[in-house]
Amino acid sequence: MQDLDGYIWMATQDGLSRYNGHDFLNFRPDSKDSFAISDNFIIQIVEDEFEMLWIRTRNAVNVFEKSSGRFYKIDNDHPIYSQPSYLVHHEGSMYTGWTFQDSSWVIPTDIALKAKQKVQDLGVEKAGGILDKKVIINHKDQLITLGNRYMSVSKGGETEFLQIPEFEVGFTHVNYDFLIDNGMFYFHGDNTSYDLDMSTGELKGLEFPTVLSGIAMVEGQIWVGSEDGIFERKQDSFERLSLFAGFEENLQVHDLFTDSNGLLWIGTANQGVLIYNPTSQNFQYTFPNELDDLADQHVWSISESDDSKVIGTNAGLLIMSKRSGNIKTFARDKKFTAVHIDSEGTVWAGTGSGYLYFKPKGSPDFKLVFETSERLDFTVFKETQEVLWIGSYSSLLQVEKPIGKNPLVRYVNEIGRKYVMSLYTDTSNQLWIGYNNGISILLPDKSTVEIPYVSGSPKSPNFNFVSGIQEVNGRMWLSTYDGGLSRMNADSTFTHFTESNGLANNVLHALGKDDNNMLWMTSNGGLTKFDPTSQEFVNFGKGNGLISTNFSICSMSKYDSTFHIGTIDGALAFNPGQLPSIQKSPKILIEKLEVNYEHTPFPEDFDKEGLVFTADDKVFTLDFTALHFANPKDVTFEYKLQGFNENWVRANTGQRSLAYSSLPSGSFLLSIRALSESNKFSPSLLEIPIEILPPFWLKPTFYIPAILAFMTLVIGLVYSISRRSLKARVRELETREKVQRERERISRDLHDSVGTNFAYIISKLDFLYLGWSNEKIVDKKDYLRNVMDFARAGMRTLRETIWALDQAELETSGLKAKIGDYLRLCFTDENIELEFHFDSNSETINSSLALNSFRIIQEAVSNSIKHGFPKKVSIHMQIESEQQFELVIVDNGKGFDVDRDQSKNGRYGLKNMEIRAKEIGAHYSLESSDSGTKIRIQTAGTNT
Repeated sequence: MQDLDGYIWMATQDGLSRYNGHDFLNFRPDSKDSFAISDNFIIQIVEDEFEMLWIRTRNAVNVFEKSSGRFYKIDNDHPIYSQPSYLVHHEGSMYTGWTFQDSSWVIPTDIALKAKQKVQDLGVEKAGGILDKKVIINHKDQLITLGNRYMSVSKGGETEFLQIPEFEVGFTHVNYDFLIDNGMFYFHGDNTSYDLDMSTGELKGLEFPTVLSGIAMVEGQIWVGSEDGIFERKQDSFERLSLFAGFEENLQVHDLFTDSNGLLWIGTANQGVLIYNPTSQNFQYTFPNELDDLADQHVWSISESDDSKVIGTNAGLLIMSKRSGNIKTFARDKKFTAVHIDSEGTVWAGTGSGYLYFKPKGSPDFKLVFETSERLDFTVFKETQEVLWIGSYSSLLQVEKPIGKNPLVRYVNEIGRKYVMSLYTDTSNQLWIGYNNGISILLPDKSTVEIPYVSGSPKSPNFNFVSGIQEVNGRMWLSTYDGGLSRMNADSTFTHFTESNGLANNVLHALGKDDNNMLWMTSNGGLTKFDPTSQEFVNFGKGNGLISTNFSICSMSKYDSTFHIGTIDGALAFNPGQLPSIQKSPKILIEKLEVNYEHTPFPEDFDKEGLVFTADDKVFTLDFTALHFANPKDVTFEYKLQGFNENWVRANTGQRSLAYSSLPSGSFLLSIRALSESNKFSPSLLEIPIEILPPFWLKPTFYIPAILAFMTLVIGLVYSISRRSLKARVRELETREKVQRERERISRDLHDSVGTNFAYIISKLDFLYLGWSNEKIVDKKDYLRNVMDFARAGMRTLRETIWALDQAELETSGLKAKIGDYLRLCFTDENIELEFHFDSNSETINSSLALNSFRIIQEAVSNSIKHGFPKKVSIHMQIESEQQFELVIVDNGKGFDVDRDQSKNGRYGLKNMEIRAKEIGAHYSLESSDSGTKIRIQTAGTNT
């Protein structure tokens, strides 16, 4: 059954199941839950106008309230009697039939109230009114009941009785599945299918060998289910239907149901639930083993003419006469990879082992043209007015017309030995040859033009194997075996279309063009239609009726608007004009609401009134779905919260939930839309108003008194502070000054160590972004590597700063290790002698002294290596205590003019060393000459 929301409900012998296209929600009895369903053996499901589900089980009728998830049991007050034999909902009332006339229902009060008293009509009065008749069911606004001699139709409070002719209806059980169409009433009784004319009362029956079950109308035809499969009911017979390959004859059908989108749902006893899309009938399959028991299902190539159809398989050739229906086979021991019926009616067939056969029109037998031991698997035929071209794994062959009894086949030496995959003649009579390394163009004067595959070249197809070629509006289109679709532009460059543009898969097996200049291609992902004008893809998969998406390479031919394609599971044929272009947009439903990570029931009419959250509701999560049963994987979702984020957020593949946290108070509009990846339906949209209530302190009833209280408090504080002593104010100012100095020091450290690194990285990334497409940057990998190295250096510097600022005191051994690691990093690739001495009589050192001394060493060493070009650098650091400290850095580089260079703009490093020395209470001195540079940082009282 499909409810008013669009969910599919299934009655099983192990509980009740709801299906949304992705997941099942199952309901089973639970002895610990008084609101669980009463029995796991479900017989019937009916929905009333209040969207309550009435579920008939073996032991009771259960009423299911979907909003709360609760089941309410309606007992028969005579438990020794059987449960009702059927349920019918009609004009706001529920009808039932009982085995014993004095049975009645005990209806729980809360159920009656929830159904606005309507359910109280379920008393014995209405049930007893039809006990003497066999049931049928409600159809729209009619209630139809059937007895052995009479049919009654109740409509608008009036009942009309029609007498059935002298015909004894031979059944004891009437299945409540039925059909009404054009005044005819179709139903089952045991193993007989009945037609009842509702205007005349004429009743006809057609017997069937076994018990009939479901009944459905599919595209104007009546289909019935049975223990022996699905059958189409003809005028005087039943014809078995082959909807699913492999198990039609062993299909035990319990029910047939057609949903609101026209999908046929098949409930079975041995194959679960099957879904059949009637539009899939537009994809016609020919199975070789149905034509010949010894034939192989793997079809490589198909060709059709007015008289016949030829199918090349893994185990021989099948030749079908379209006039007589006769089928002949040829060479069962060979694999026929390419077949063609030419304009003269001659059948050509090439194998995967070097044999080429032909059979002139009217001739009973095939003749061998030639055989070869070389790798000459045939792939494709292409016919022009003068020549029949034949492609193979190693060469291109041609047969000149007119073709005699012994056709002359020659190699086309102009293109050499190539693995030919596709052939196409353009409007200029040029032959385009797709092979395993690009394209060759054979001109009318026998000269050739080569367009080889070059990885990354704009004048090359997107992959080396070119499996198909077509011309649309003067542009050549190429299908490739792992690079998607490529278009050749007027300037000989190529534009590529891949999975990122909507293509199902980049591995394309073949390419064709229909009568409306639409391109069709087969791939590992299914069958794809492409509009060269709008550049939109439409993908067809198994959900659209394809039995197989394992297509044969180079297999696509067209005859009289119909495409023929070989697969490993038979021959596929379809007419593009008969395929549906658009589907009904799926309905979006909210399935679950969580607030603060706890499941929360939905408010009444939340889809209209919206959702309201308090300030304590820090996070909410919504689970949603779109009821698209034909192909659920084709649906993707986007959502946005207007007033918070104005851009659509695309959900990940398979994601059907969203979450928002810490939203500000205010009014928002949540929009969720469902999109079709293959453009099979128009987007559907669900909008839900969202209201976030402000916290209590932002409400006028709170904040106005609070402001007055606060102002009173401020006045009192100001008065109290004004009376403080001058000494206390001075102490406070001194404390603030110390805090400010510490803030400035930390800011300077972070700016010096991190700011410059990020400024450099941002400038380099800007240059990379602006110069990427115009080739300003020659070696982008090296450029990016330099930026990455600089970023790592910045991260390392940040860690060093945090290392020093994270604690008040550091171990001197840790400072020594940090300096040593840094020096090894600096001098690893430099041909400079390093002398480093670190002496300490103290086990700890304050973080400010450690960080500033480390930064002075960094600045001095960096300047020495970059500007002094020394042969030796000596660093001596001595710590006698936290108050006695000395650092001496000496190199033998070329030195510089201290007075002149220190005054230059940009000599901030020298100034920073002096500032850092002052911060730790040390004297800073700098000496430099032609023989080198010496920097000394020394506190008072330190032994030199």
